[in-house]
Amino acid sequence: MTGVDIMVVCGVILATGWVQATAGFGFALLTVPLLLLRLSLEDAVVIATLVGTIGNLGHSLHSRADLDRTLTRRFLLCTILGGPVGAYLLFNVDARWVKLVLGVSVLFGVVALQRGFDGVAQGSWFDWLFGLVSGVLNTATSTNGPPLVFVLQARKVSPAAFRATLNTVFLFSGIYAAVLYAL
Repeated sequence: MTGVDIMVVCGVILATGWVQATAGFGFALLTVPLLLLRLSLEDAVVIATLVGTIGNLGHSLHSRADLDRTLTRRFLLCTILGGPVGAYLLFNVDARWVKLVLGVSVLFGVVALQRGFDGVAQGSWFDWLFGLVSGVLNTATSTNGPPLVFVLQARKVSPAAFRATLNTVFLFSGIYAAVLYAL
């Protein structure tokens, strides 16, 4: 990386970190696309994962009392199952396809939030399906949030539990992704 690359990375992290601090989520969703303007997909995903994981540590500790433990366990198990698939995609599939998946996941999140969540299936299969998609996205794009946001909104989870659950899942899924990247 050049000096300019490092300055761009720092600027992007500063700006998207502010969004994370304000909204409680959204760091990787903004960081990865912005870093892609200057870096390779692999570098952008790994940097966003590592920095986001560090940031989620404080949020997770601060909000642990509000955690939805059942959904957190489901999402983390799905991360374990989907993570190797996502890591394989990141390092072995043409970056254009992975970027397409990234774009579709961002658009899905926007459309889902805009349409609302009335009438969405409420069985546990719903949590597992979207959790598995999130697990794959976690290591492939570092943007595992949209499927989790969809489930949490559909379940009408309180704002405090919403933030606590997301930050805890992001913390542990980020650590898991870093281990998979190192392998």
